[in-house]
Amino acid sequence: MRRREIVEADLPGVVDALVRGFPGRDRGHWERGLRRMGQRPSLTGCPRFGFLLEAGSGPVGVSLMLYDGVAAGDTLTLRCNLSSWTVDPAFRMQAPLLVASALKRRDVTYTNISPAPHTWATIEAQGFSTYAVGQYVVLPLLARARERVRVRRDAAAWRDLPEAGLLADHAGYGCHVLTVEAADGLHPFVFLPFQARSGRVPLPLMQLIFCRDIAAVSRFAAALGAALATRGSLGLVMDAPPEPGGPPVLRHVRRGRRYFRGPNPPRLGDLSYTERVIFGA
Repeated sequence: MRRREIVEADLPGVVDALVRGFPGRDRGHWERGLRRMGQRPSLTGCPRFGFLLEAGSGPVGVSLMLYDGVAAGDTLTLRCNLSSWTVDPAFRMQAPLLVASALKRRDVTYTNISPAPHTWATIEAQGFSTYAVGQYVVLPLLARARERVRVRRDAAAWRDLPEAGLLADHAGYGCHVLTVEAADGLHPFVFLPFQARSGRVPLPLMQLIFCRDIAAVSRFAAALGAALATRGSLGLVMDAPPEPGGPPVLRHVRRGRRYFRGPNPPRLGDLSYTERVIFGA
């Protein structure tokens, strides 16, 4: 039994382990996500894919790690989204080895954005704190327009913005990129389409992936709602309740907690380059 970084030659065995650990996801889901991880720029001293536990002929445990450099003023801080931890049942006693590998750096802010409720106590015992206590499904189309704005969908609108690289990457991942042109300039937004279910009925929704300030969702809710409705979605999922006067809340999903550990608490309204995008809905 040994623990080490995942390298590209390990990926077929890593996919095998992930399929065993998450039977609801097929190989294509994991292969697509790992391919996208491999295409991201590597950061010095950070694993490209994460860590594995190896016994015999292949991986028996996997912890994927999605690193990203986040600008904070004039400095670049490191953020790591921990994703898709799994260890084969016969080797569960070795799972702490993966935890030790994943959380050893003090200069990195680690996030866990999709923990199952039964794991919350364990995550908190590892030193994580909540930064979002649930997800809110809102109806932006029913909000009152506050000001005259213009919503643009074309890449020419955001080509010169500081976030242009992020916006282009996420458009390539299948996200919808919109810019709201207001009196004080351009405001970029990224949304990920996905389907939830109410019983057997599929519900087309949009997940807020990126905005500069989550308060801007309430400010521009009516215009955003009209634009998203043309993409077939009336509901928007976000990690904080809308401001007073913003779009009405359809539902608060309390099981949708998000956790962090490290020196720089994540900003609400920024799930860029996380598993939510890289692996899709």
